[in-house]
Amino acid sequence: NNSNCQSAAHLIDQSWEKQVREATLKGNLGQLRRLSWAGQQSSWYINKCRDTDGNSPLHLALLTCQEDRMVVWLVREAGCDLHAGNNEGQFPTSLAKGEQRQLVDRLAELE
Repeated sequence: NNSNCQSAAHLIDQSWEKQVREATLKGNLGQLRRLSWAGQQSSWYINKCRDTDGNSPLHLALLTCQEDRMVVWLVREAGCDLHAGNNEGQFPTSLAKGEQRQLVDRLAELE
């Protein structure tokens, strides 16, 4: 067993997280739902994913102005935290702009 080798589980985990980020950036809510279900079978959760900048899928969805239904799903179904900061100290609540800001404020009130 070579100590320089990564475990298969670690590589699968990285691949799954990459797929979550790509689905978020492409606005593919159906794919996110499928990844969420598949990930839960292995104790991987969308709300725990972070990119190298510390952005959660919710950060990414707001930064790229994805549809409201994706933002709602990430908060209400996937459990993404509206108050979790990234490496720059940016919070999803501060990234929302325009109408999405109103949506995020309403979601925060429901927490």
